[in-house]
Amino acid sequence: MKILIIEDNPLTVKGIVDFASDNNHSCDVYNFQDFTKKIVDYSPDILILDWKNDVDDYDAGNPIFEYILTHQFMPLIIFSAIAQTIEIPSEIKDLPLVNILEKGDEQPVIDCITNWEPYISSINELRSDMNKALIESTKAIGSFMSVSTPQNDVIKYMLNKRANQYFDNDAVGENPPAWIEYLYPPMKSHLLVSDVLRVISKESDHSLPGQPEEYYVVLTPSCDMANTTGPVMILLAHCTSKGKFSDVSLGSSSIDSGKGKDKVDKVKAQLNYGYNKANVALPGLPNIIPYLTINLKDIIQVLNTEIALSYEQANETHKYYRVASINSPFREQIVWAHMINSCRPGMPNRDVETWAKGILV
Repeated sequence: MKILIIEDNPLTVKGIVDFASDNNHSCDVYNFQDFTKKIVDYSPDILILDWKNDVDDYDAGNPIFEYILTHQFMPLIIFSAIAQTIEIPSEIKDLPLVNILEKGDEQPVIDCITNWEPYISSINELRSDMNKALIESTKAIGSFMSVSTPQNDVIKYMLNKRANQYFDNDAVGENPPAWIEYLYPPMKSHLLVSDVLRVISKESDHSLPGQPEEYYVVLTPSCDMANTTGPVMILLAHCTSKGKFSDVSLGSSSIDSGKGKDKVDKVKAQLNYGYNKANVALPGLPNIIPYLTINLKDIIQVLNTEIALSYEQANETHKYYRVASINSPFREQIVWAHMINSCRPGMPNRDVETWAKGILV
């Protein structure tokens, strides 16, 4: 890992430099002059930034911060004697890989680097992959040049789709975890079909996964929830524990042999089919969502105004909040299972017996 420290007094970061050396990290301390060239040449994985240059009390930290945000974002620790007075946008300040620490004790900086290390290398690789994805996506421009020049938003849309395809095809490992199907945190500014919701409860600790029964999954089509200006009824399916998905219990069997392996194969077949009876399985998202079973026969309708797009946006009018979205094509699998089970998409269970009697009488 490559650590760049922008600091005009190297003695104040000696402990950090020693830590880097002891852990075989590359580390360089550089002053505030010509910082852009240094960042480009050194290509650090993490930046530790003092905020003020002592000469004439000039604010030398902000231009470096702005450069990082607009040109080459990387994990950032602002290590400054004026940490309490530094103002940066809240959406940046709240990022998990941006931290502002009071200068003095270097141990919090070292702890931060240690905690971030598993993610830093992945971010560095992603930065390289983004450039490769852009190169790959521009190949599609050739097909337009011989015909006509589309509008700018069409070009951007086409490049975006190509870049997404590049990342989809890029290696995430031959056996990625099941929870890779989640989009967390959600990115869309409106609800999508198959979004996972959680009931807002004062009795629950919402920093931890809740009980399965606290969760619902949206069944209303995404197009019905986009650009809405007023209250809209949203169809939700209630969730229950993972054990409700299959009638197969492992019991005392070994999961890798004999009867245990047979049971695993049976559940695999049910997962490949997409649902078991009226139940659809959802994987657990570590520290966020427990393993769930969507019960497609336990359906309710609520107003969209009762659903917050995040827990942070929830207020006293909301009864639910969006936890995560589900990626395609798993999203379509849930919709398909709902259609097969209901035979009437978009409608909850009805009192068909009374209806039938009314027709006959």
